[in-house]
Amino acid sequence: MVISIIPIVIALWIQELLVAIDVAYALLAGAIFIPIIFGLFWKKTTAKSAFYSILISSLVVLGSLAIEGLSSSNPILYGIVVNIFVMIILSLTDKTNKGNAEESEKVGVSN
Repeated sequence: MVISIIPIVIALWIQELLVAIDVAYALLAGAIFIPIIFGLFWKKTTAKSAFYSILISSLVVLGSLAIEGLSSSNPILYGIVVNIFVMIILSLTDKTNKGNAEESEKVGVSN
């Protein structure tokens, strides 16, 4: 029931197709880009940090779009900055990743 209410509210809030595409791009660039890049190039990235960084930066992007207007490009920058901080902090403090790295070193397998 709740899931069906969310698209209705979004459709009433965004009444033009190009603005909806703008919002989708802002979410894509501000929330998903950094976890993909970190996941590809940084070995300490965890799935938990990627999930929470996407979730938190999506909220930041949507909130700043609501405050600054739907055609603003600043929310993308806010989302990227929040995304980087959350990814780094959670990846470095996640205990589950440290245990897996120690086990692979004992076996002799490199990541």
